[in-house]
Amino acid sequence: MTSPVVKVDKTVYDMLRELEHDLQEGDIVLVERLPPVRESEKYRDHILNILKEFHKAFIFVRIVFRDGSRRGYAIIISGEEGELGNIPEKGIVEGFIVNYSKDGTKTKIVYKEVKFSNSRELVQNLEKFAKLYHESEVRIIDLKLPEAYREHSLLY
Repeated sequence: MTSPVVKVDKTVYDMLRELEHDLQEGDIVLVERLPPVRESEKYRDHILNILKEFHKAFIFVRIVFRDGSRRGYAIIISGEEGELGNIPEKGIVEGFIVNYSKDGTKTKIVYKEVKFSNSRELVQNLEKFAKLYHESEVRIIDLKLPEAYREHSLLY
């Protein structure tokens, strides 16, 4: 059985709104993100440092829901203009979601890329999602789900 790839007539901004909804209101038992960071490091700073060095960054967020379904978000940021050592001033952001239903069905949903022309906008979005991610982790711990958290952890 092949997994379908669906290209939708929505942009990465729409995908980010879905991620925001999942992080804020989803019935989640686990959230993970790659690349991993050291405990002393902030995730957004880690991504910004990668962007400064390479003008390219890959962000993966995996969410496991209480019903056993999973959703993986992939975000690719590519700088096209700006000095190395600084956050790119212009570039594109690509993204897709891979849905894993509880019955094992997998679907990849590809969104239309968006351009950014302001590094400030990029930094604000990274800060927003870093905060949402942290809040979802706190909510999971507050709900006393650490054993589910460890049990479902697959990326590390």
